[in-house]
Amino acid sequence: MLGLKRWGICVLATLILLPAVDAWAAKGGGKGAKGGRTNNDPTDDKGMKWYPSLAEAINKAKTSYVPVMAVIVREGNVDDQKRIKNIESWPQVSEASENAMAAAQTPSQSPEAQQIVNRLNIKNLPVIVWLDYEGNPVVASAITDSAQTITAVLSGWAQTTAGINKFYADHLLKGNQYLAKGKLHSAYLEYSYLTPFKGKDPDQARQGMEKIKAAWLNLLGKAKEFPEGSVARTAIIHGLKRDVMNLDYAPTFEKEVDKAPEVAKEMAKPIVAPKAQDEGAPASSPARPAPANEPPPQVVTPAIENKPLVDAMRVQVNASAYANDQAEDSAANAAVNLTYLTEHKDQTVKDAGKDLQDAYDNYRKALASKDLGAERNKLLQTAGASFEKGIDTLSKAVEKTPDATIERIMQQANMILYACHKYQSL
Repeated sequence: MLGLKRWGICVLATLILLPAVDAWAAKGGGKGAKGGRTNNDPTDDKGMKWYPSLAEAINKAKTSYVPVMAVIVREGNVDDQKRIKNIESWPQVSEASENAMAAAQTPSQSPEAQQIVNRLNIKNLPVIVWLDYEGNPVVASAITDSAQTITAVLSGWAQTTAGINKFYADHLLKGNQYLAKGKLHSAYLEYSYLTPFKGKDPDQARQGMEKIKAAWLNLLGKAKEFPEGSVARTAIIHGLKRDVMNLDYAPTFEKEVDKAPEVAKEMAKPIVAPKAQDEGAPASSPARPAPANEPPPQVVTPAIENKPLVDAMRVQVNASAYANDQAEDSAANAAVNLTYLTEHKDQTVKDAGKDLQDAYDNYRKALASKDLGAERNKLLQTAGASFEKGIDTLSKAVEKTPDATIERIMQQANMILYACHKYQSL
């Protein structure tokens, strides 16, 4: 009878302990549990929480809207492991690893680490790279002997995120505005700030950039339709050269040009600028091309491909990068220059001035039109025909009697003739 009682007590104790064992197993049952701890005591609530991979840390960040602390370490390096142990010894960092961030140790030879190291041109390891929930590198920092390096990033993360969102929104808005106005070069520049990164706004910037590239290729195809040396072809070629100049897309565009040898020959010619002189005074010599040994222009596309977001936000492009589109706007309001033509002693030059006046009038009506379809395109086509006629007449006039003022007017008109074709392609 006594043995039976003892047996019953043992069974009862086992039933009581089973739920506790099941609960321990559900938490991971020890080291290596997915999303669990990797320090000495995996059940210690005060330990550091490391995610098994960077991908899982990013996935956690997406669901919790927290930053990712990616610690890139050299495998088997004793000093790096000492740094890791140091990080794990800071209570405030261990506490933050619960819900305020998603931490992961990433071996430097892993594809994920190699991509980050190569992109940011990181020379010294180990290093902490903070990522947003899209996986974009936001800021890189060395591992110091103080927890403050980490806690400072965490405490300022909300402000950092707000700054990134504003950075995205501002450049996307400007890019869309420029594109809507047909300012392709400026729109491309604005989108270039966003396209190296992942996310909704960068995706929209990439879509806008593809529209710009398609418009340029469409214009290149249009140039092929016109006869060699024609006013329209020359205007489009010069306009395209100005648009893609100094952009990272220029080499790709040149390859497209090479596929059209009939256009490539003219595209290779320099854009000739008239000799500087006082407005209204006749030139004593014909316009001169730029020196052949002039150094190539500086690339002004925002160079942010190898920068984390915090550094990319500080990059500014020189205002001169937007000068081409600003010059187009100035040329559109250059009717005052036409008085030099309409009051000229040569009747053919006067007639050309009238043609250009009609061209500018129709061009402005087209831009003011709320109809962005057939009605506007008809006005642009009418303006383009008048520009071609006036420019052709003036070109023959300056062949007989060089005149830098007329050549400047022709350059302005050519710029707007390109705009007439460009806006029809959008």
